[in-house]
Parts: sequence; structure tokens; C-alpha cells
Amino acid sequence: MSQMRKTNINRSGSLVTAGFTLIEILITLSVGAILAMMAAPSMTESIENSKIKTLSGEFTVALYLAQSEAIKRGIQVSIKPKFRRNNEWKTGWNIFADPNANGARDAGEELIQTYDMNTEGLTLVSEDAVFATWMGFLPSGATRGNGGISGGFRICRADGETTKSRTVIIQATGNIITEMGASSCPP
Repeated sequence: MSQMRKTNINRSGSLVTAGFTLIEILITLSVGAILAMMAAPSMTESIENSKIKTLSGEFTVALYLAQSEAIKRGIQVSIKPKFRRNNEWKTGWNIFADPNANGARDAGEELIQTYDMNTEGLTLVSEDAVFATWMGFLPSGATRGNGGISGGFRICRADGETTKSRTVIIQATGNIITEMGASSCPP
């Protein structure tokens, strides 16, 4: 058996052995690997929860920004997805001054903020047709969309787990509420 021990004689003339055997090293590495495998699922879960919490916070901040800009400017400020498919705001959104209140960024309308959604595996989905293509805040702080005045968004995890996803509710008065869980998520 291979040994990695170093034998020395100390000052008093006693034999001193230092080091580890190959078996001791392998056992230590095996125990470390087992502990790492046990920690991996909880670490993955923690990362997923952190990603959804971050996107939820960033989207809520964007809504509050649009609302405050509408109040400050005295005109409608709208939010529109950069790319939309099946009510999904897939790649992010633009916030812009929308003085003609049509929900589209026309020539000359100021871009206030843009957000690129790079959160791999997460989806931001309008719950219904109300805010499917755009939403706006009026100078009063109230909301309006292409299909009504109140609605919500689901922020879903890649695994489609609804209990660990989030819902952002936007009331007609402009109140913004974030809740744990979602009614449904894309698979």
C-alpha cells in the first residue's frame, strides 16, 4: 500500500511520522463530496428563489418609476414589452413618455428607461389581455392598458412551480401589490 508519510527524527532522537496515507486522503475527499452533493439541491433552490425575487423587485420598481414619471410630467407614461409572444414580456420592457396615450412609442416620444431581461429560465407573463401588449400610468397615478384598467403579471420559475412564483397585481387606482404564488405558469 502506498503511503505518503514522512518519517523524521526530532531533536530528542524520537521517531516522528507526519503526513497522510492515500486511504485517509480518499476518505476525506469522499466525505467532502457527499457533503457537497447534499448541499447542491438547496443551493439550486436558493439561487432560483433569488432570481425570481430579483426580477419581481426590478419589475415593481419599473412600475413605480413609470407611475411617478406620469404624475411628475402630467402625461401618460407607458410600459411596453420589447418583444411579446402569448402575453409574455419575453426580453424586457421600455418605459416612455406617451403624451398621445396610444401605448406605442412614436417618433419624438422620450424613452425614460429600458430594461433587458436576461434572467434565464424565468418568464414575465401578463395574466390576461388587460396589459398583454402595454400598460400606462395616467397623470393621476391610475392605470390603463390595451384591454382595461387593472390586471396583473405572473413571474414564473423555469420549473413552472406556481407556489414559488410571484404575482404582481396592478389595481385601477395605481396600487401595486406583489404576492407569493401564481395562478398558473408556462411549463
